[in-house]
Amino acid sequence: MTSSRIKESNHALIVDLCGTLVVENTTRGFLEWLPLRGVRSFIRWLGLSRVSSLIGVVMGKDVSRVLLIFALRGLRRDLLYKEAATYVRHCLESLLNQDVADAISAARGLRIPIYLATASLDPIALAVSEQMQLDGMVSSRLNYDADGTCTGRLSVDITGKKLTHLQSIVPDSLIHAATVYTDNWDDVELIRHSESAYFLGKREQLTALSDSELANVSFLRKLPEAPRGFD
Repeated sequence: MTSSRIKESNHALIVDLCGTLVVENTTRGFLEWLPLRGVRSFIRWLGLSRVSSLIGVVMGKDVSRVLLIFALRGLRRDLLYKEAATYVRHCLESLLNQDVADAISAARGLRIPIYLATASLDPIALAVSEQMQLDGMVSSRLNYDADGTCTGRLSVDITGKKLTHLQSIVPDSLIHAATVYTDNWDDVELIRHSESAYFLGKREQLTALSDSELANVSFLRKLPEAPRGFD
């Protein structure tokens, strides 16, 4: 991927994380990474199990994600941020999607601002943003009490709402002139609002877009998700 894919003037690059920048669901991967014990370990196991996936299908809700986040209940924010920094280093070394990484390098070379837009958790998103020296980020955020302890819930979930949250940190004119990389069908509003997009998936996943809107979308091969477990 070369810099010719990115326009230099009045442009931005907006990149999704899970399945786009890295070939991993980072919420699941991070939870597997954490050294949990006792009840937290059991809740994590349940969240990663096929049982929770099947229940989620029946309920039309991501039960796995709810359980995995609940497994963080009682853990300190500083611990989660420290562990996330280590986990992200592993992801960027071993699970990086090179095509997307090349687009980031090209944008950086042209001094184009780069933003991470992910529904993943704030410790993970901040670690990615810092380690890749990005210009800003929006993410879902864990809820913490006054003492900085995770309550096992989200305070903000930006799934399907990335555009709204990006508009709080990025001028709307810059989003209109942006290139977006994502593999999420529910990012259609962000894709629609941007100048162009690269979608890691199939055209059939973007039926919400009109033919004229699809003309601004290029389709890239979606890489298979990384196997579970870490070395």
